[in-house]
Amino acid sequence: MHDPIRDKSPCRVKSVSGTYVAFFRGSGSGYQMRMIRTFKEALEDAVARNKTSLAAVAEATGVSYEQLKKLRQRPNASTNVDDAKLIANHFGMSLDEFLGDDLVQDRAAVIETYNRLTPEERALLRRLSESDR
Repeated sequence: MHDPIRDKSPCRVKSVSGTYVAFFRGSGSGYQMRMIRTFKEALEDAVARNKTSLAAVAEATGVSYEQLKKLRQRPNASTNVDDAKLIANHFGMSLDEFLGDDLVQDRAAVIETYNRLTPEERALLRRLSESDR
């Protein structure tokens, strides 16, 4: 069973195909994997949803139009994290939100709630969690 309280934020790696993958701790010592849409898919969705153009995104973010065009045209094209963050921020989202990774937001909410617990409540929660295993 996935334990969001003990886990850290997911580690994201970029595969050869340009798909971002989030690994997070699963039951036992193993890891589970969750696919997140590609940056290309997220960019295409955001451009269409906001009825904007790649040229407008390039001008607003400082990311070159040629780079954005390659992202859209080439199946395996990718971009660096800094440019990806600029693009996501342009659309008013974090990179995780842009890629559709709602797991990160869920974890943050759980951790925030856990941090507000008293030491006694945390101990009780740990005991309950261990009894479920």
